[in-house]
Amino acid sequence: MGWLLKQHKQTYKWKIWSTVTDSYISGSDWLTDEEMKAELRQEYETEYKLRVIETYWTFPHGWRDKDSHKMLVDWKAREAFHEWKQQALMSENSDEEIDRKFEELTGQRQTGDPTPTL
Repeated sequence: MGWLLKQHKQTYKWKIWSTVTDSYISGSDWLTDEEMKAELRQEYETEYKLRVIETYWTFPHGWRDKDSHKMLVDWKAREAFHEWKQQALMSENSDEEIDRKFEELTGQRQTGDPTPTL
């Protein structure tokens, strides 16, 4: 995925352009610095949760054995995860789907705003 930033010359607000979809991913709104940071935080938080879900769901797929150096595989678990991920991301409630699976697999509930106060 490739993202590029576009800044409005008069308002100094931002949009994110995706080189994958050839379109703005932040919709038609121009975002302030703080709004853009919040959008990026949300995107990174979702990526983190999906990575943790994948690890819990497919472990030890993709790791190598120390002695034999053979890759440990679980193709069924990997395929199941990717099918779920595709459905979750296409859902109108994708954030809720991701949060539900994250909590189900890790036992950890994500509550509140994880952004630290500086």
